[in-house]
Formats: sequence, C-alpha cells, structure tokens
Amino acid sequence: MKKKGLFIFFDGLWSTIIDSQVLLHVQEMNKSGYDFEVLVLPGTKNEYNMSLKKLGTIKDKYDIPITVKRGIRQTIPGGELINVIILYREIRKQGIIFDIIHARTDYAACVCSLLKIFIKFELIWDCRGDAEAEFSQMFIAHTLLRRVIKFMYLQRLKWTRFCASLFSDKAIFVSSELKDTKGKYFNKFSQVIPCTASDKLFRFSSDAREQTRIQLGYTKDDIVLVYSGSIVYYQCFDECMVLFKELHEANKRVKLLILTPHVEKALTVLRYFPENCYQIYSATLEQVNSYLNAADFGFLLRKEDKVNSVASPVKFAEYSLAGLPVLTTKAVKQVVDLGEQLNNVIYCDSANLPDCLTIYTNEERIAISQKAIELLSRKISTIKYIGLYTNTI
Repeated sequence: MKKKGLFIFFDGLWSTIIDSQVLLHVQEMNKSGYDFEVLVLPGTKNEYNMSLKKLGTIKDKYDIPITVKRGIRQTIPGGELINVIILYREIRKQGIIFDIIHARTDYAACVCSLLKIFIKFELIWDCRGDAEAEFSQMFIAHTLLRRVIKFMYLQRLKWTRFCASLFSDKAIFVSSELKDTKGKYFNKFSQVIPCTASDKLFRFSSDAREQTRIQLGYTKDDIVLVYSGSIVYYQCFDECMVLFKELHEANKRVKLLILTPHVEKALTVLRYFPENCYQIYSATLEQVNSYLNAADFGFLLRKEDKVNSVASPVKFAEYSLAGLPVLTTKAVKQVVDLGEQLNNVIYCDSANLPDCLTIYTNEERIAISQKAIELLSRKISTIKYIGLYTNTI
C-alpha cells in the first residue's frame, strides 16, 4: 500500500521556486510509489488570491491534488495556534490519514509539531535556510522600539526552530553548512539535499543554443551574460548590473539577457543602459533552458554573510545543468565546492573583474551539463528523498 503524504507550506503558490522545488518534487514522488497531496496556507489576502489565480493555471499541468486554504500571517504572535486549528480542520474535513507530513520551512514544521497533539503522523522538517539571519538583514533596527521588536521576533524564530527540531521525526537541510549550524542539536535521521533542477527541463543542446541565439538576434561574436531570477535583495541584482556595465564598457560585444518575473522593477535599474545592450523577458520554467543555452555566462553574485554561507541556490543547479560557466563570489560555500567539481565557476565582482570572458565550447558545456546531472539533478535528489521517506523511525 502506498504511503500517504501531505506537503505543506505557507508561502503561497505564486513563486516559480514552488514549481521547481515543490510541485515537481511531489509529482516525482508520486511517480516513485508515494501518494502525496499539497496544502498551501497563504497568510495574506494578496498571497491567497494570487495562489488561487495560479492554481487555476496549473491544476491540469501537475497531476497532483493541490488545496489552497487561507491561513494566518506568519508574523502574527500566536498565529501558530490559529494555523494549526485551520490545518487540523482541513485534514479532518478531507478525512484522510496521512503517514507523512513534509513541512517546508521551520515555521511550517513548528505548526505541524503542534498538530501532533491531535494526529499521529511522521513529521519531516524541511529546513531551507537561516531564518534568524534573513530577518536580521531585512529588519533595520534604527530606534529603541525597533530594537526591542527585533530582539523579541528573533527569540520567536529561535523558539520556532526549537519546536521544529524537538518534535520532528526527520529533517532535511539544503547544505552541510546549514545542518552544522541550525541542525547541530537534531540527533534523529536527517539528509543533506541541495536544491536541484530537473534534467528533463535543464540541459545543454547545441541546436537549442544556435536557434535561440538566432531568435534573439545575437551574433557568434556576442558574449551573452544572463541574469535569471527575482530582484530580491539577496540575489544582488544591482551588483550584477554594475558588473555588467563595467564589462560592457570594456567590450561592447558583451550583452545582457535578463529573465525575471519582475520586469518593471528591473527596468527602473536599466533605464540608464543603452537599449541595444540588453534584452529582458519574463519566462516560464519550461522556457528558461532555451535562454540559458543561448547565454555564455550566468550571474550568481552573493554577499558574504550568514544567509548566503548556508544557502543552496537553485539557480546554480539550473545554470550547471545547462552547461553554463557561472560568474560568482565565494560567499556560498556549496557553490564553491560544487563549482570546483564542475569546473564552471569564475570568481569576480565589480571590484575584481574576470581577466577575460572566453566563451566555452559546446564540448566543454556538454561536459559540465553531464557532470551536473550526477550532482545537481532531480534524479539524484529523488533517490535521497525516497531514502528519507522510506527510512523507518
């Protein structure tokens, strides 16, 4: 009999990261002999409405049951108690007994740990990053009141992680560094599973490269740098644009290709750039690979801080499977380690430009892509997840 599973998260369906890291994962698990459903509990009206809108466009794309239920905002004190009641009522309403609940993030695992008071199941804590460090970076405490608020909220985040660690039966950490810091007191079964990408969606093809470059109007002499992702602060969009500007000024053949859901925001930064030096698109997950094939280098700049030191950027997996060399810093330890194995990282920033941008041959990109399949493809992570779900507690 198939194990019945529930994958739960509170961030909403709207982000493309949910497609690549949640929905494709659940779909793959169900093909591997499990029976998973997805429950999304967006905490704001806007996230809820956006999730419902997206659900209408993807319900036929993914052959998995997806339920969107309005939850309570994660930042509200005591919201965990309300969310666990909403979660309990939804599960009882469905009348399903779940063997496994996979809770994405510390907060989701904390809420589900409270659910264990009422229902018996195996709880898997999916730790995605350093929540305290992320909050500390975003919340600027420039007054006494804000310093007090920051201190109190950081204590709450620590309590959330403590509950997740104490009551979860198993755990997933996206990097060894994250496990060593945030999971050092978790003494039950755990796995380090980096963010991976589908080798069915991301791969290098010389034909796709040639065709897409023709469609985009690039010549064989153009050196195309691609930025793929959102415009959030930690992805260093502004820093990437500064680096591109300096490289373009040194060599007019250097061109910029941007793939982002935030086109308007990106254009505000690009308004002083010559229009003939960049192209910008909003692409679906299925379209991204063609653009990455057309590019010659990928941007992955990160600042050296606590958030990035334990991170596992899915962008690196996508770039590598597409055979791209990556312009990056040494901020993300996992990228440094994997990049040395793949031989596809070039360390640089606006203060330290790369010596030269020599376009990799098709053969070199095929070699990167094939090696990345063994390190960063969903095929590899699926094996680890099956081991995690199957291992008895």
